[in-house]
Amino acid sequence: MGIGIRQLFKLFFKVKINDLNPYINSKKGTIFISNLTSYLDIFIYATFLPKKLIIILTKPKESNLLLNFLFKIFNIYLIESGRSSDIIKLVKKIKNGKKCLIFPESKPNYKGSIAKIYEDSLIIAQKTDSEIISINISNSQNSIFSKKLPYLRKKIFTKINIHFSKTMKVQLNKNLNRRDKRRFAKKQLFKIMSENYYDAIQKDKTLFSKLLETKNNIKNKVIITDFNQTDITYNKLIIGSIILGKKISKQTKEEKKIGLLLPNISAAMVTFFALQLIGKIPAILNFSNGTDRLLGSIQNSRLKYIYSSKLFIKKAKLGKFIKLAEEKNIKIIYLEDLKSEISTLNKITAVFKSNFITKYLKKINKTTADDIAIILFTSGSEGNPKAVALTHRNINSNIAQLKSIIDFNPSDKAFNAMPIFHSFGLVIGSILPIFSGIKTYLYPSPIHYNKIPNLVYNFSATITFGTNYFLKKYSEFADNLDFSSVRYIFAGAEKITSDTKNIYFEKFGVRILEGYGATETSPVVCLNTPRSNKFNTIGQILPRITYKIEKIKNISEGGSLLVKADNVMKGYLDLKNPERVKEREEYYNMGDVVRIDEDGHLIITGRIKRFIKIAGEMVSLNLIESYIRKISPNNNHAVISFIDSSSKENMSLFTDDKSLNLEKIIKIFKEKNIGTIFIPRNIEYEKNIPILNTGKIDYNKLENK
Repeated sequence: MGIGIRQLFKLFFKVKINDLNPYINSKKGTIFISNLTSYLDIFIYATFLPKKLIIILTKPKESNLLLNFLFKIFNIYLIESGRSSDIIKLVKKIKNGKKCLIFPESKPNYKGSIAKIYEDSLIIAQKTDSEIISINISNSQNSIFSKKLPYLRKKIFTKINIHFSKTMKVQLNKNLNRRDKRRFAKKQLFKIMSENYYDAIQKDKTLFSKLLETKNNIKNKVIITDFNQTDITYNKLIIGSIILGKKISKQTKEEKKIGLLLPNISAAMVTFFALQLIGKIPAILNFSNGTDRLLGSIQNSRLKYIYSSKLFIKKAKLGKFIKLAEEKNIKIIYLEDLKSEISTLNKITAVFKSNFITKYLKKINKTTADDIAIILFTSGSEGNPKAVALTHRNINSNIAQLKSIIDFNPSDKAFNAMPIFHSFGLVIGSILPIFSGIKTYLYPSPIHYNKIPNLVYNFSATITFGTNYFLKKYSEFADNLDFSSVRYIFAGAEKITSDTKNIYFEKFGVRILEGYGATETSPVVCLNTPRSNKFNTIGQILPRITYKIEKIKNISEGGSLLVKADNVMKGYLDLKNPERVKEREEYYNMGDVVRIDEDGHLIITGRIKRFIKIAGEMVSLNLIESYIRKISPNNNHAVISFIDSSSKENMSLFTDDKSLNLEKIIKIFKEKNIGTIFIPRNIEYEKNIPILNTGKIDYNKLENK
């Protein structure tokens, strides 16, 4: 009977294993730990792993006759959760040289992510002095034999991937009390499993190939929508990419870099993937940067073609820019004109090609994962924008890093008003949801503070994004129930203040997960998670990012954060020769001064460029801003440096708070024992502190006033 079932399993499942050596060469007493995406996983392991091992499973709460039958056939060892006698028996078996497989999640998580972890496996490993090998299994939830889910495409013959980690040994501090030991064990287990989860995800594909991979696993559903109620399914996205890609290819010929000047609308993502399909590189332009910076970005990257929308140009009042661009022989092509040129034959041909899309892609596109996928421009908040070249591998890696620690799944709905010209809005707010089967509402501007909360409510969004500035503004207009469906708010670009954090927790009952990164890192480097969310920090370093903190002269606390990983950019476009990319250093300097706490959370103490020397001491301008915000929490403030008449560095405060004066600041600073070196030299009232579309203060603009 058992042999027959095993043969049946081998018929229905094509199992790919990255490397069996860790398994075959493992010592006696090795403990294997694995994620559990379906009860099917257990029988896959029992069938396809060549050496016999004890498979341990927490006994399901609900009895199932078929499962119980299969457990007996495959010799699955069932234990009661938390029963010490079962654990003692297990320890004896391992000490006697048995290899065992344990599922720390205890029950299947059909979403595919890593769910709640029980620490018993690591405790057992310590008691038996065993080595640990992590296994990651994926795609079994797509099998017809797995639990039926409304959003997954079920298949008769399923390709299942099994990924082994290297052998490792984790030491638990014997001096820790029982509670702390278990907490540490959970943390270590999650680290081991999330790193292997990341390693198992294929990252050497192009973005369009990743789109096809997602489409093959997820049912055809509306994946993108916008305020025009333009709904795009996976099929429509692919067909639209074929039609538009053909048109763009004819218009731009051999030109590789193509400018995109579009807001957050469905058509923008269709155009983006059309360019990915034909192997072009979209350079996404920041239309909020002003005409001069926008033209500078175009000229520095030598863009000859820009795709935009007539309606958008009119609403954004970019007529002056268009005129100047055309005078410089930059061709502006409007999507409205392209739409009018699309014939019925074009549509029929595209539908036909979409049925053979993998072959079609291979025929027309020779792009590799290490080629440039997109060009994004830095915000320019502290200087001129730089053209950042990100590869397909860069973006895939960052998405994989985030999916290894956060449970993104197709039952989610994302609302994204963060502009796609920013890496946060493009990669995290748009591409990641599309690659996760998440329906995403694209909204063209984050500054519609009175509209966005209600849109989030009506869309029943479970995920949304923002910066401190925008989130604070939304809270002022939002009804108490507007964020009731939201389970995750991801925030970045600037520090989340205690006021913003408290109002979202108290008024809306939702926690903000603050992260940190840069355009150059695709973008996320650190993130707070539901497992480990610590206020006043930027979270823990993502899996497989190597980092170091280098000391900085005259700065006593913390140091400069440097990172090395697959999500770090290829480099900047060379201004002298934009056809090449300037090679970057092995480690990328994030430009911030950070320190790390006892739990591995990073804390930003200041921006390197935003430190000045006063009276022989290095003073953080960001720190002074935080002091001022405590005095005037409901207003905007910006501290900039300048060279005074004695050729020394000094600082000036810009504020939109008319009541704030130097006497008031001196008095409060004295009461709070804040040193006089932190007092700004002068105060200037600024009715509208310049804010970039990313929510950051435009320091560059203030410095040039």
